[in-house]
Amino acid sequence: LKRATNQWRDKIRDKERIQRIPRSMHWAVEDIELPEDDGREIAGKIIRDKGKCVCDGSLKNEMGTAAGTFMGVDETFVVRNRTPGASSDQSSFRSELCGILALILVVNAIATHHGIEQGTVTLACDN
Repeated sequence: LKRATNQWRDKIRDKERIQRIPRSMHWAVEDIELPEDDGREIAGKIIRDKGKCVCDGSLKNEMGTAAGTFMGVDETFVVRNRTPGASSDQSSFRSELCGILALILVVNAIATHHGIEQGTVTLACDN
């Protein structure tokens, strides 16, 4: 029960942290796990031009999904979403773009939270 309660609290905390993301984009960060350190390690990597993210999008049964993570950090950072649109609009490329968008939104929110005005993040995907 304690683990379940902590996971629930973590989800609430993570949702509170992403309030900087415009409401119209909240679908892109549908499921998110953010670091316990409030993104300080990620912020440090961005400032040192060492930020690295990777994402993957896929399509199955006319439903697209995507997930992304920040690489090389000790703390968990994962963002997941379902690709919006009609089934006829779905493609693996569309899903990949939704993963890229999610990472950009969250990394930008972390950078804004930490007052970062200059730095680098390399983002990779497999399409």
